[in-house]
Amino acid sequence: MGAVFAGCRNWLGQFLDAHNDVELIVFEAPMDPMLFVGRPRRPETARQLIGLAAIVEERTYDRGYDVREARVTDIRKHFIGANLKRRAAKEATIDTCHRLGWAPADDNAADALALWHYQASILDPKLALQTSPLFRRRIA
Repeated sequence: MGAVFAGCRNWLGQFLDAHNDVELIVFEAPMDPMLFVGRPRRPETARQLIGLAAIVEERTYDRGYDVREARVTDIRKHFIGANLKRRAAKEATIDTCHRLGWAPADDNAADALALWHYQASILDPKLALQTSPLFRRRIA
């Protein structure tokens, strides 16, 4: 697990050094593995999730970034209108990305776009209309 943490720390440091215009960093809040229905509930999972979040906070602490975390349930409610089970949520997230004219490479990229849209909508509430049920149509 140390290699995962070191990799995260190194990548984040290199990314921030190369991109001077970053002001805001948002990451998915670690979930309690006890809430994982139908998946293994291992202590290592909790340690890894919390550890990665801690590394992001540690690497950005003294650099002056605005660092926030977002709960998966809040992201899903915003982006797909419901907190569905994992598989259905992944499919709905990809579908919403396509409706917005985005082409995520996989479900992880779709999740990242959903997180971006969630946070962007907090900064500019007009963007929330794009995923509102009232305005659910193809945008792109």
